[in-house]
Amino acid sequence: MSALWGACDVLVTEGQRLADEVGRVTGLDVQSPDVFLTYAVDVDLPRAARALVGMARTRWIRSLDGESADYEVRARLIKWARENRLPSLAEILDQADVD
Repeated sequence: MSALWGACDVLVTEGQRLADEVGRVTGLDVQSPDVFLTYAVDVDLPRAARALVGMARTRWIRSLDGESADYEVRARLIKWARENRLPSLAEILDQADVD
């Protein structure tokens, strides 16, 4: 609801019934998390991939392994995306030329 009241351009949801209803009633662009992230990352792929690697390093890896190379962090991100039903994001990250 807050997205609708906040005059958003896109509503991100995994709920198909909600997506159908919101799209029908409001005309908003309703996207799955995978599609939304793919569009966001694909705008400037190298920059987005570097940002995601940095965020993963800060949030996940620093406490586990502060010495991982960027390509190792990116491989872990790709694995995480695939395991969390974000296949398009995983594919784009896999193609990113940032190493």
